[in-house]
Amino acid sequence: INSDRAPYVKHKLRDKISRCSVTVCLIGSRTYASEWVDWEVIESVEQGKGLLGIRLKGSGGNGPPSLREARARIIDWEPEQFEKQIRRAALRR
Repeated sequence: INSDRAPYVKHKLRDKISRCSVTVCLIGSRTYASEWVDWEVIESVEQGKGLLGIRLKGSGGNGPPSLREARARIIDWEPEQFEKQIRRAALRR
């Protein structure tokens, strides 16, 4: 979303979140500090979406506080597990 206007960005992100059943948070070494990622997770919880955190390959990072507060499952980078874990997250919503 190419904009510096936070209300516009939030509007667009809300729309995208509303069209999915699961929000996947890719976790790198600094993801925990991103206000935008934290906002997206909170919005996903408010919309009743499933949540899944996936640590990027080689990252030992923690997810944003909201991901942990929502008790979302966080998995390591194992592509063969992605589909199964996303399906599980969809069922937990």
